[in-house]
Amino acid sequence: HLGYYQLVLVGTPGYFVQHGTPQQPQDLSNHACLRHKFCTTGKLENWPLRHISGAAEPTLRTPLVSTTIESLKHVVHEGLGIACLPDYMVNEAVREGRLQRVLDDYLEHRGSFWLLWPSSRHASAKLRVFIDHMYAGLFPVGNAV
Repeated sequence: HLGYYQLVLVGTPGYFVQHGTPQQPQDLSNHACLRHKFCTTGKLENWPLRHISGAAEPTLRTPLVSTTIESLKHVVHEGLGIACLPDYMVNEAVREGRLQRVLDDYLEHRGSFWLLWPSSRHASAKLRVFIDHMYAGLFPVGNAV
């Protein structure tokens, strides 16, 4: 087990200046929601929004759908809307101010990173270097949970 990640909602500061910053999930109906579709099933990936008692599920206006999250990352950087992406994919851009996270208090998601290999008594030196490289790349400051 290498650690955990979370899905986060992000957009550019310029997008939020132009369209407003959503304060609650229902506000998303007024935004361009850039969505991921699973190529194996053709279904849109649900955004991990916590249900608020008494509130209707937000309708996500979806002007763009992609089967790869890499293309969603590119499009959100162009200021075309809000995307739901893994935090590891956008943390640097958020730190640099190129992207802004929204609705963190309304998101419920935690995924795990696992590295699997065929069992044997000892990992080869090459495998051990690869494992260490993957761990360092995901958690450069050793902040794995």
